[in-house]
Amino acid sequence: MAGGEKAVIQTRDGKIEGGQEEGVFVFKGVPYAAPPVGDLRWMAPQPVSGWVGVRPALSFGNIAPQNAGTRPIGPGLSGTQSEDCLSLNTCSPGLDDERRPVLVWIHGGVFNLGSGSMPMYHGGRLAARKNVVVFTIDYRLGMPGFLNLKEATG
Repeated sequence: MAGGEKAVIQTRDGKIEGGQEEGVFVFKGVPYAAPPVGDLRWMAPQPVSGWVGVRPALSFGNIAPQNAGTRPIGPGLSGTQSEDCLSLNTCSPGLDDERRPVLVWIHGGVFNLGSGSMPMYHGGRLAARKNVVVFTIDYRLGMPGFLNLKEATG
C-alpha cells in the first residue's frame, strides 16, 4: 500500500490495520468466512475464526482458482490463486460515526473468473467523490463455488 497513514479499526472478529490511498481509508484481504478447505470444501461458508492482536489488511487476499485458458473480463487480474479466497476489501472516506451509503460490488465473470481486487473495481474514487463506503469481495468460483453435491452424496 503506497503512502498515507496507517489505520487500525476493531471489527467483530478482531482488529485490522489498513491505510490511506488517494485520501480514503483502505482495508484489503479481510476474511469474511472460514477458509473453505478440507472438511469445509463444498459446504456453505462458515463463520471466520477471530484473531488476537492486529491483523494486517494492507494487501489483497488470494483470488479464487481460475482456468488459465480463460481471459479476464478486464485488465489487472493477478494474485495468488487459492481455495482460501473468501475475503473482502473496503474503501471509506472516513473512520468516524458519519452515516454513509454502502455499496457492495460483486465482480462479474460468469461465475468462473475475475476478482474483487482487480484495479477496475477499486472503490477509492467513488468513496472519495460520493462519500460512500465501497466493499468488493472475492468468492468461490466454478465448481468449488456452485456445484451442489448434496443429493448425490447425502
